[in-house]
Amino acid sequence: MVARTSLGIDKALTRFAILNRNPDDVFIADLVMPKIGVAGRTGKLYTVAEGFRFASPSQGLKRGSGAAFRRYSMNISNSSVYNLEEYGNEFPVDDIDAEFAGDDSVNLREAAAIMAVQQFQIEREREAAALMFSGSVITQTAALGAGSRWDDVGVDPRANIETAIQTIQKATGLPRAALSLCVGQEVADKLVRNDALMQFFRAGNPGVTMATLPQLASALGLKEVIVGGAVANSAKEGQTASNGYIWGKSALVFFREQSPMPMAPRGTGFTFHRSGYDLKIERYREEPRSEIVLASALEDRVVTAASTGYLFTTVIA
Repeated sequence: MVARTSLGIDKALTRFAILNRNPDDVFIADLVMPKIGVAGRTGKLYTVAEGFRFASPSQGLKRGSGAAFRRYSMNISNSSVYNLEEYGNEFPVDDIDAEFAGDDSVNLREAAAIMAVQQFQIEREREAAALMFSGSVITQTAALGAGSRWDDVGVDPRANIETAIQTIQKATGLPRAALSLCVGQEVADKLVRNDALMQFFRAGNPGVTMATLPQLASALGLKEVIVGGAVANSAKEGQTASNGYIWGKSALVFFREQSPMPMAPRGTGFTFHRSGYDLKIERYREEPRSEIVLASALEDRVVTAASTGYLFTTVIA
């Protein structure tokens, strides 16, 4: 049996890996499901029923002479939401390979840390996309058929976006200025060249051939457009690669709350993680002549308020 010894956190390698984990802003899991640090492994979220911040029944505020003010019930409830699990992967570095690479000014431990974090990020993207682009999780949903997809001639995506916005507003009271759109790279590439939207853009910019993401968000009446461009290989290790976009051909209008307050309206989804244990790189010996670089984290991705999202599937062919 292989002997394993000397497990320990490498703080310098951890900082290096974190600085290099998303240099091109390709991974969006932390954007669409913002991170919340928590103390315990499990925990609850509290909510307040109608009457808080947005939607409220019509009962009036006027106080009659000698009467009491209108008193509302807080209707506080809570539910178990997250259960942290450990995620991670590791890459071996052969001592002799590392020594020879060092002669050429190449640090294989840094390379292993980058590869471990890259693989970690890809798996996190897969999990986030599987949650946020699932019709069984985001139950306010519609599948677009041929003739109504956003890459079909004459189709204006704004009609679908308006349906999503109004559905979310009626369910939650959220203003449209708070809502975002999440799409994959293929969908974004079609949207920025959509014929109906091009007419909108050309009104102020004659000759423009494609829009920017801020322009797209403005045209759709949304806060922002977030694009997932991560690519992953779906083939087994050792087989011919079969690469594809992780975020596929769906589109989600949703509420992204980065800094939630207690009992305030929640965002569509979050990534709960152990405070002070976001992502760490550890190293340990595996004899003979190997060092293992391990990337790990304690976290749980959860859709906390499905009513604040509206999912369109097969938005392009």
